[in-house]
Amino acid sequence: MADRAGTAPETLREVFDPDRPADAEGQLSVPLDPGWHPRLAASDRYDLEGRALARRAYAPWLVFLGHRDPVDPDSYLRGLDGRRDLSGQLDRLCRLADRLCLDLVVEARAIATCAPSWVIRFEVPGSAVPEQPHGSHPDLPTAVARTTVADAWHDFAERGRTAPAHFVDPPLPDPDSTPFEPVDVDQLERRILRDCADAPGAQAVWRDGRWRHTRLRAEPETERLTELETGQVARWHRTTLARNWEPPAPSWLGPPIPHTRCPGCRGSGTREWLLPCHTCRGGRRIHHGAVLTVTDLADRVVHLNWRPEAAPVRVVGSEPAGLPVVQLPERYRVGTWAATFGVRPEELHDPGTGRALDQDLLDGVVTLSDPDGDPVEAYLAAVARGRPAARVVVSAAGRDVPPLPRLARLVCGLGLVLQVTVADHRHDAGAIPGSPTGCAGR
Repeated sequence: MADRAGTAPETLREVFDPDRPADAEGQLSVPLDPGWHPRLAASDRYDLEGRALARRAYAPWLVFLGHRDPVDPDSYLRGLDGRRDLSGQLDRLCRLADRLCLDLVVEARAIATCAPSWVIRFEVPGSAVPEQPHGSHPDLPTAVARTTVADAWHDFAERGRTAPAHFVDPPLPDPDSTPFEPVDVDQLERRILRDCADAPGAQAVWRDGRWRHTRLRAEPETERLTELETGQVARWHRTTLARNWEPPAPSWLGPPIPHTRCPGCRGSGTREWLLPCHTCRGGRRIHHGAVLTVTDLADRVVHLNWRPEAAPVRVVGSEPAGLPVVQLPERYRVGTWAATFGVRPEELHDPGTGRALDQDLLDGVVTLSDPDGDPVEAYLAAVARGRPAARVVVSAAGRDVPPLPRLARLVCGLGLVLQVTVADHRHDAGAIPGSPTGCAGR
């Protein structure tokens, strides 16, 4: 099929995992029954082939990306002198983590008798070691080569959901500071492999401009009881990993963000729901503050501590049930930062998920469930819900959006339908003309 599509077979990548070559014995083939033979009668052959296809019902439609010409996998890592720039790639991730007031974690995990599996990711300090890391690379050079900024953000909110929340106090840039030496990838890999000896894994944590090394240990097996929608309780046994040693707190860490216990999570604690709590989205805390970080994912970063302070608000609408909708001052409206970074408000998105920000966050709007409650406190609780350590990280990097004709050609080639929907919410009930609730669809 690669020949029919005019692509090089070695460039085929599945759309859900474009960084990993397709498995010729798995994704690119359908195992037939041992009784199949080309000399069988057509009806028998078709029957066996149909059964084989039915066994692949878990993936009824496989879509692959391909290029016409073979691509050198290391071409984007070569500098002007033709040498691999792995140190420069890892160095850029380290510098970005410093600017964002985050940790960059390089982790290696032992997998039975196989070679360790490597992964690189961003974290907030205090994040738990994930049960299943995203991606798997055979060595550190490969992990550095294939880890983009978007890959390092994967599952950022999920991993740091229960991490302690703090305000940030980033240091001012020092123009006279001594430049950092490039990261030695080979030396870093050897050190982590030494720590992996007789341990299920090891980590190198980039924090405060230096690497901090720690081994991982296996925690005692725990039992997890999850209540299903049917009322039944599913039982799960899992073994998690934890750090042997936690690096010192970073210098930019500010005072703790005040919080209260989530009222929706109170109970015996013997079982949990299949879906996270709607009130806190799994964080088990209601934060009364947040940290806004807007960045172009390169060299521009803005941090803003949102504290529970009194602020003037204005009523901009009401919900059908009569609950008031208020708008906070400009400092709480993320959309106002779009012009500073040269993008449109619609282009601001969450780097961890790639999704656009909701309209309430862009406009600083909140619905007051208690009309007598504090609007700022209600807004901060809604903004910090489900965020890792109450960190609201916003990417202002422009998106590389393909033109509509190219998208239409792709849709036609795949036999799909392109549907464009336009809705006008300017005259919704309860919306004041010219207010943010009009475009929010209330």
